[in-house]
Amino acid sequence: MSILKTATTLFLLCTSLGFNIASANTPQAENAELQTMLEQLIHQQNIPGVVVTYGVDNQPLQTITAGFSNISAKTPMQNQTQFMIGSVTKSFISAAILQEVAAGKINVDESLQTIAKQYGGEIASVVKTYPATAPITLRELLDHTSGVHDAINTPIFTQAFMKDPKKVWTDQELLAIALPHPFYFKPGTKGVFSYTNTDYLLLSIVLKSTTHHSLGEIFQQLFTQANLTGIYYPENGVIPPNIFSNMALGYMGLNDPNPLHVAFQDSPVVTIPGVSKLQAYELYNVDTIPDPSAGGLIASTENMAKWYRALFQNGSILPPAELQMMLHGGVPNGKHNQAHYGFGVATNVIPPYGYIVSHNGQMPGYTAIVFYFFQSHLVVAAAINSSQSDFLDPFDYSTGKPAPGLFSTVIPALLDHSSRK
Repeated sequence: MSILKTATTLFLLCTSLGFNIASANTPQAENAELQTMLEQLIHQQNIPGVVVTYGVDNQPLQTITAGFSNISAKTPMQNQTQFMIGSVTKSFISAAILQEVAAGKINVDESLQTIAKQYGGEIASVVKTYPATAPITLRELLDHTSGVHDAINTPIFTQAFMKDPKKVWTDQELLAIALPHPFYFKPGTKGVFSYTNTDYLLLSIVLKSTTHHSLGEIFQQLFTQANLTGIYYPENGVIPPNIFSNMALGYMGLNDPNPLHVAFQDSPVVTIPGVSKLQAYELYNVDTIPDPSAGGLIASTENMAKWYRALFQNGSILPPAELQMMLHGGVPNGKHNQAHYGFGVATNVIPPYGYIVSHNGQMPGYTAIVFYFFQSHLVVAAAINSSQSDFLDPFDYSTGKPAPGLFSTVIPALLDHSSRK
């Protein structure tokens, strides 16, 4: 559930690299070259394993794998290996909200107080308990301009997680941590953006109140509309053993900068193959997700790619007006560029690639990212079983400078491939 890292420098880097792979006559030949790239990259950067899915237009999706889903067992990554995809989940919540908008049940500029009065339910209880949330609009939750505090970025949550990483958190427990804190800023303050999972937790409560369905039922409807199979939403935040067994095992370095890594210090330690022989915890105990509505989906890279195709290419999820809200209703959020955060997605316009939408996600032991290039109709989704998010990040977020990694190498090749279709 990491802060979204935008993609501008990646695409500038693509042009400067001048990267081009030799023409190939078949997807199999091109995939073989891409797999070689992936194997070299994960060895250089000590990544246990990676899966990448891509596709152009409506052609069949291609998936390439490298490395291990379980190092100790020497289990290779498979096309359908599943990962925690973290905040990529937010686009599903956003789409469900916009479907309610399309049905005329709510409006993105309505306040939580207005919705609470009309629909009652859990959102009415939240507004009554935390009156400061009453004037917040759906738009401000969708594009992270509400100013509400993020529960998981507080010392209270961190200490509780390190004490018991398997604790099952309720929505109300997380709100009780987040909402008593002063807001980061007044909701809707112009030019101010603060990424917080609490925004999407509140949106999930709105959905349950307006639809009278569980969040699991709401997600399942979206899965059906996008023709997604093998994707899972842990409604109570607990991943059952039969689901966990189909996932890649997550890895977190012994010296990971995330303070939560201390919670796994009793986990087995292995050496990740690669240049530096990185030691990492094998996260057998990371089967509880504290805030599943904001980052709880478990999916393959093929699931992510099919979801973005359904949203942005096939138009099977949202009517045109609501899709435009998702893409163009956001605010600037790029520290070193003009990127925007829309509704559950990040967007950018960069010549010569045109309009691009993306989102990343991070959970202990897992990192994922997905892109859709409107101009070339190229979708790319990738996931690794490692907390080393910079491997998928296109640039160093603190400096804006290009960072070597998977997408600075593979994306140019895929763009070249798509241009020849």
